[in-house]
Amino acid sequence: PDLVPGRTMPSLARPGTHHHIPSSERTVMSIPKTARVVKVAIPLNPDLEDAFLEAQTLMVAAIEELIRTYPQRVAARLAERGIDPLDQEAREPVAAEIKAEDETVEKEVTGRAEAALQAVIDTTRTFKFRSLGRTTYRKLIAAHPPTDADHTAARVESGDMNARASWNRETFFPALVHAASVGPQLTEAEVTEIFESPDWSDGEVGLLVQGAIKAQISTSQIA
Repeated sequence: PDLVPGRTMPSLARPGTHHHIPSSERTVMSIPKTARVVKVAIPLNPDLEDAFLEAQTLMVAAIEELIRTYPQRVAARLAERGIDPLDQEAREPVAAEIKAEDETVEKEVTGRAEAALQAVIDTTRTFKFRSLGRTTYRKLIAAHPPTDADHTAARVESGDMNARASWNRETFFPALVHAASVGPQLTEAEVTEIFESPDWSDGEVGLLVQGAIKAQISTSQIA
């Protein structure tokens, strides 16, 4: 539609249409393809996470309390100074005074929450996983065939008595995390340490596995 008389919105070509390449010159590799990368952020210090959540809760509670009690505090200050609450001209400086005090409190509690959040950010590690390419990915799966226990787990988890597992989860997952990791590029020993460490929860290890798998099967979100 015309947003401005005499002017129309430009037409945007969707990714992959290659309008700038004549059809006679198009080839599969007209545009270099880079591997898809998936990022997974893992906070490494749960205590700092708890401290941030506590600071955030206190910040919200403090600000809500200031908002809730503002009218009463203004009224109390007016009464202390013997000012008629209906005297708007005399009331405005008092209200501004209370508001300035509240802003100081808000800045303080917000600052504590922001500092706590920054501490979490500073101790968060981002792991990057890249696509291995379908041939390499399928070879990796084939190298870790599922066991009877994997098939049983697949049937229990899906509720489908005919379900079959695709891989041996005990060996395939660490192998995939090792093979797909690029930032940092994790060694087999480092992956083993992560998978076996009592400091890494099953959920955190699962996030790494999900990131590595997603890098293999994800597609463009805009094409």
